[in-house]
Amino acid sequence: MENQVSIEEINSWINDLIGTLGVKEYAPRAKFAALLKSGATKECIEGIANYLGLPVKVDLDFVHARSRATGFDHNDGFQSTTLVHTDSRGRGNEGITAQVSIPSWLPPYGSPNLRDYSIRVKVSEDCLYYPDSFVAVMAHELSHIVLAALSHPEKDNEFYTDLTAMVLGFALITKRGRLVSVVRTSGNQQITQTTTYGYLSDSQFEFAYERIAGLLEGHLKQKKELRRQLNTLRKNWARSKKRFADFREFRACLDKNVGRRINAKDGLRIVQFHQPGYADEHAKALDSVEKAVAGSEQPVLEIVHHTKTTTALMKKRAEELARVQVTLANLSRNLTEDVKVLRRNLPLLYRLKRLLI
Repeated sequence: MENQVSIEEINSWINDLIGTLGVKEYAPRAKFAALLKSGATKECIEGIANYLGLPVKVDLDFVHARSRATGFDHNDGFQSTTLVHTDSRGRGNEGITAQVSIPSWLPPYGSPNLRDYSIRVKVSEDCLYYPDSFVAVMAHELSHIVLAALSHPEKDNEFYTDLTAMVLGFALITKRGRLVSVVRTSGNQQITQTTTYGYLSDSQFEFAYERIAGLLEGHLKQKKELRRQLNTLRKNWARSKKRFADFREFRACLDKNVGRRINAKDGLRIVQFHQPGYADEHAKALDSVEKAVAGSEQPVLEIVHHTKTTTALMKKRAEELARVQVTLANLSRNLTEDVKVLRRNLPLLYRLKRLLI
């Protein structure tokens, strides 16, 4: 495929993909590399598919290197080699090669019917030599399945397919694996042969990578800020809970020392502390904060796929937590004042014991 695609078109396609699929955090490179190293190629491919949102079952066939080098018959080899973008000499046949058979009918993308749906994949035996390249190639090929399951008008567009894999989490792995250089010695000369995987030119890839990385940076910043809010709330809640425990303990201690002299102003406050529902309101406020923190933690930890929906959800959570923080700050301030009133009226011996704990 001749590359006459403009940067403006690349940008437009990225916008289209972000609107349709969102953008995903970088896929777990180390996990895929470990699976390949252990010989679990099928599990690796299924992991790549799953990260792309394809919970499919892979039927895997290996193709011998000899078959690849001798024309690929229809029974044992590949039907095409267009997957590999060749080097400057027009030779890409020494790189990783793979082929995914796209069924004539696919369940819609996101449908539960995709779970354990069988996809046939052929890979060359040398896939272990270049793990990043292999993962990038498989992400590209499986992205054809994504687009086919979406009935996308660009499902046969190789450039668009490259971008699909990148926005769905494989931009960094592709960056590491798209170029493979092999140095060979011929006589007194060293010859470097570079194979490029994928269809984007270097400048197109760099533009797309930086654009996607910038989008991810914004989403990760939002996620980090929400985590910070949660951590701050958790710490403040723990301090307020400790103050509330002190409040109840000090109140109980004063109740056992009814003969103590207390000034009129403090006495009125202490009477208020014993009114029905006073302590219960503090307890309810603490419980509501705890539930708000617990209810926000899981969404924050689990979100790796950033879409319009998840972005709106995180914004809503941040606004809710900001309101909870105001409630907690007021509660903490009231508890601090209440504890001060109680502490200064405690028996001296009790206060000394507290200092030694």
